[in-house]
Amino acid sequence: MSTRWLAFAALSSCISPPGPSLPANPPPSVRHTIGGPCRHDNDCVAGAACNWFTCDFRAPCNVSITDNLGNKHTRRHRFDDRGRELGFDEITDGEVITRETWTWSDDGRVSTTKAWLDTNDPEPTFVTTRTRATDGLVSLQREVTHGVVTETTYTWSDSWTCRTPRLTVRGEGGALIRESHAQCDADGLPIKVEEAKGTDVAIAWTYKAKGKRVHERTRRFAPPADPMPVRLVFERDTRGAVVGVSVDNFADGSIDVVEVYDLTCWQEEAEAIRYRPSQ
Repeated sequence: MSTRWLAFAALSSCISPPGPSLPANPPPSVRHTIGGPCRHDNDCVAGAACNWFTCDFRAPCNVSITDNLGNKHTRRHRFDDRGRELGFDEITDGEVITRETWTWSDDGRVSTTKAWLDTNDPEPTFVTTRTRATDGLVSLQREVTHGVVTETTYTWSDSWTCRTPRLTVRGEGGALIRESHAQCDADGLPIKVEEAKGTDVAIAWTYKAKGKRVHERTRRFAPPADPMPVRLVFERDTRGAVVGVSVDNFADGSIDVVEVYDLTCWQEEAEAIRYRPSQ
């Protein structure tokens, strides 16, 4: 399996440096701009997203990717005029090798993502439909992978003591597959999140923080036996925005893929983040 596929899977299976001091429990009326703490998107100014529990730009405009063999790729993200994601193409030597497309319902509450890990395949690898409640937050995610359906219910945290949402994953007929359980630090950031059914842990995510923001995340399937854990290390600018990710396949301390983000399509204003389409 190539480092490219492992990196794609690591970034796609996400739950989302020194900076200014951040309040531990901001009042409910506060909406933070880039770099501020968050539990969900509604803690951030309009146009921003809560990524890795920090208010950030919704997605990079373009990504430059280099693996440990020196191979280079580019991922080009697409947005509509409102700054909503429309997908991306990952390109190598002029050829699209992976693709993701997003479509939105008229009211903006339902989005459907189709992802191809192999663009030679006419059918997408997986299809994900996200339904949002009246507050705009995702309440239900339905994923179809090779005909297998799973549905994930999101219960967003109303506390700053532990900012992680609670996830409940069900399969055919509503059968419980797993639920998430989190341990958090003094800033409300996760230390460990496990997805389990009873005591049977299917996935474990461990986190390390730096400057009151998530700095590393490691994913392990069926821990501790997973032979291919993946560690992500986030590079941030002085605001706290993620400007790059280093991928350590096998979590052995070596960096296998480096991603560098271009954020120039976003304009930061006092009360909002605006998308600036290329001219």
